[in-house]
Amino acid sequence: DARNLLIEWAQIKFKLDRPLKDGSTLRQQAMSYYRQKQRWPEAIPQEPPFPDSLGYLWDWYEELAYSRSSSGFGPNPITYVDIEAWGRLCSVDLSRWEVQTIRILDMLNILHTLPQTEQPNE
Repeated sequence: DARNLLIEWAQIKFKLDRPLKDGSTLRQQAMSYYRQKQRWPEAIPQEPPFPDSLGYLWDWYEELAYSRSSSGFGPNPITYVDIEAWGRLCSVDLSRWEVQTIRILDMLNILHTLPQTEQPNE
């Protein structure tokens, strides 16, 4: 379903856009490899098509993510209180599955902000 496609897309997007030790991203490295070899590196996943029917949900997630707080050790998760306040302020009535999906997207994003320990070897 579209929700699972959005989650899969986001997971790969976060992985590709995560800064590596050298300051580049996996996406930048893959694009450089592609320009040189005319093929995508096998070790790096390609981003699947974005599920356009859930573009609004991604937009909501990004609005919430841009206003998240930080603990000094990294970004804090988006809380139910954050989502509820945002929905009230923006006059958006979120369904249960939309809230759950926003929380899943946020968890995936935070997991990909943890320190990178190794770079791909291709």
